[in-house]
Parts: sequence; C-alpha cells; structure tokens
Amino acid sequence: MKIKCAIFDFDGTLFDSMFIWDSVGEIYLRSLGKEPRPSTREDVRTLSLYQSACYFQKEYDLLFL
Repeated sequence: MKIKCAIFDFDGTLFDSMFIWDSVGEIYLRSLGKEPRPSTREDVRTLSLYQSACYFQKEYDLLFL
C-alpha cells in the first residue's frame, strides 16, 4: 500500500501553541489597523471562538463576510 498523504496533529505533542491564544485577538485587531483597548485580552479570556468573534465585531465595528 502506497501512502499518498498523512495528517498529523502535533500541537501539544511536538509544539505548544497555547501561548498564542492570549494575544491572537490583539494581533488580529492590529493587523486591521485597529488599536485594542487595554481590557481586550481579559474581555475575551473566557469566551468561545464564536463569542470572541461577535465581541470583536460589535466592539471594533468589524464586518465579517
């Protein structure tokens, strides 16, 4: 049997990406030219990804297509 491709989830095994989740919202806002408020990190800390998207949309007047 010839394997054509493989998928391997290495996060948490070979690579730890958890640190990025603390600042990804701020990084995203800055990439759009918006300056995040000092409370942004704490505001989204307990939100789900969907809830965080709604927060950014409402608080920073973003349009998601």
